[in-house]
Amino acid sequence: MSFRKEILDLMKDWCDRILEFKISHSSPYIDGSILCPACTVVHGRIADLVFPLTLLYNETKEKGYLEAAESTVEWADRNVSSEDGLTVNDRGNLWKGTAAFYAMALGEALHRFGNILPFATKSRWEGLFLRITDACLEYFDSPSFSPNINYRAGAAALFALAYVYTGQKRYLEKANKWELYCRQHFDANGLFYGEGKPIDGTTEKGAHCIDMGYNVEESIPLLIIHSKYLSDEEKLGFYTARAIDHLEFMLADGGIDNSFGTRHNKWTYWGSRTSDGLCEGFVYVAGKDKRIAKAIVENFRLLKRCTHDKLLFPGLMAKSAGEVACLHHAFTHAKALATLYLDMNEEDYLDLDQIKLPREVEGIRTFQNGSLCTVTKGSFTATVNACDFVSYQDAENGGGALSLLWNKRYGAVLASTTYRFVATELLNMQYQRGGVLYECMTPRFEDENGYVSVKDLSFTLSNDDFSVTAVSRRYPISFGYTFEDDKVTLRINSEKDGYYILPVVSATADKVSVNESEVVLRDILSVRSNTKFDARYRHGSVPFFHTVGGFEYIQLLFKVEKNKETVITVSEM
Repeated sequence: MSFRKEILDLMKDWCDRILEFKISHSSPYIDGSILCPACTVVHGRIADLVFPLTLLYNETKEKGYLEAAESTVEWADRNVSSEDGLTVNDRGNLWKGTAAFYAMALGEALHRFGNILPFATKSRWEGLFLRITDACLEYFDSPSFSPNINYRAGAAALFALAYVYTGQKRYLEKANKWELYCRQHFDANGLFYGEGKPIDGTTEKGAHCIDMGYNVEESIPLLIIHSKYLSDEEKLGFYTARAIDHLEFMLADGGIDNSFGTRHNKWTYWGSRTSDGLCEGFVYVAGKDKRIAKAIVENFRLLKRCTHDKLLFPGLMAKSAGEVACLHHAFTHAKALATLYLDMNEEDYLDLDQIKLPREVEGIRTFQNGSLCTVTKGSFTATVNACDFVSYQDAENGGGALSLLWNKRYGAVLASTTYRFVATELLNMQYQRGGVLYECMTPRFEDENGYVSVKDLSFTLSNDDFSVTAVSRRYPISFGYTFEDDKVTLRINSEKDGYYILPVVSATADKVSVNESEVVLRDILSVRSNTKFDARYRHGSVPFFHTVGGFEYIQLLFKVEKNKETVITVSEM
């Protein structure tokens, strides 16, 4: 099967399954809606499906797809339209910034398939597209509108599309205005910042508000789309380079390392819960650098691995943990697959076996003014996080922690979460079923007086060869991480007693062996220590689960004695 056919098939599976939850009802406020089985609500952005459903209508000539697209659009107009011409995010969420993304979905359907649409449908959609886009022109300039920076990238893309569709220069002016604004928000490492408030702020350590989920799956793709629609080769070259800079945080299996992100609470292993996906824009520059083509292929393969029952699950282990797939994941990412399917050059995706992603290249690299460090050595790659930008109270995810550890044979070994799970978007963020409280997945030290290292923003990092050291300035503790080809050694030194918590990724079906001195995982990895430890499960032999990242895990608790070094090794068998 060709790669292009795989893309269409996966998108079709998602759309077909989503439409099984479509509601036909005599009430105009319910008719055409789609009920999410995971969240038991109707997500207000469901009409974003208009683009992939119209594509399927074009490909199959089945009128049911067009009728479904029409009915979701009509439901949205009846239920989430606002008097100012915009749309709100949901019936229970008055946020209007996402109107730009809905307008883009309408615009893409019109721009690409307007010639096959019935006259009445085309006229109706065109009226909605122009109404929402014109409202966005004014709204995005309003002093009262102060969004995270991904919306500025969205404006740059939407107005470029509107200019191409209408030829009206007022759209071009605003498209270029917001692209220029975005271009001014890249740090010394080429990373896009502004996913937090203040957008232009820096922390005491000189760190910015950076989120890989939003950057890789939304902002960078949108800025590439802007450049493509305006046929601007200089911009395409600039954003190609920035895409490669961001691939420092893509893992070899297609996962996105957002273990440190400021919007980390929306992270799932393939990206971010309500964004579209990296392939949406990366497709236009895949021919410029094979590493980008490789990233598209690996991320697509990960999406397939996370698809069960024809729906996209929030991570590799959500299905085995008994969770249900939220429809939001599939209907937004279906838009990205639609773009990839329509605009890919299949030759770009040939002969990729020997291509390495930037993260696969051995070495140590520092980011965020030295507060973030990535290490790749032998079979392991890791992230050490001491960033001090915190978006929500009690939602820290740094503290000098080994926030991500990944192994070529095992996959993710450690995958941090914020200390406390904060559902900032109640209708867009999936809660674990059964009313289970989330346990933090960040490796950390705690003592009986309430000190928790992950909440300590004072840590500083240093590195030498393939070792990284994290030292607190407010508590007598340090962490050391040494990387070898087949082993990672953690050293905890504290002047006070406590314990070290190591949440190790492990699925329900995994073979796990625990004895007094060692934990063996899948006959691939061994965890040993020079101190006593306990292995804790959610209950019985059932692991914990966290919806952020989408991983199951076991908690390993190691006793830490004051002034006595605790040593933990994670090694391949």
